[in-house]
Amino acid sequence: MKLGPSTLMGIISGTVFVLTLLPPTSIYVFPAVFLYEIVYDLYMYLLGSATYIAKTKHVILATILSSAVMSLVALIALTWVGVLPTNGLVFTWSLGVLRDVAVGLFGSVLELRILKYVIHRVT
Repeated sequence: MKLGPSTLMGIISGTVFVLTLLPPTSIYVFPAVFLYEIVYDLYMYLLGSATYIAKTKHVILATILSSAVMSLVALIALTWVGVLPTNGLVFTWSLGVLRDVAVGLFGSVLELRILKYVIHRVT
């Protein structure tokens, strides 16, 4: 598997975040963002969508899966360093994953609509 554009973006943005954010945020940002992009690229690669324009449902499914992975990595790191309280952990994790998936889903739908509008205006 070649390094995909999402993975490259994850390396660059994760590095920028690590260099600009203060702990404890910098502890989990790089691995969370990097794994988000790896999962996204891997999903598209397995579908054969990495080399051509992917269908909308595949972009949305890849975003949902990637957002869940990113959220879990962040929650594991924050729990490990003691930032998250241990009481109510299941609720906190569930809310965190659902929130991140919802934000990722909103972002991907918005991006697809903007892209569709721009392509329609150009052609």
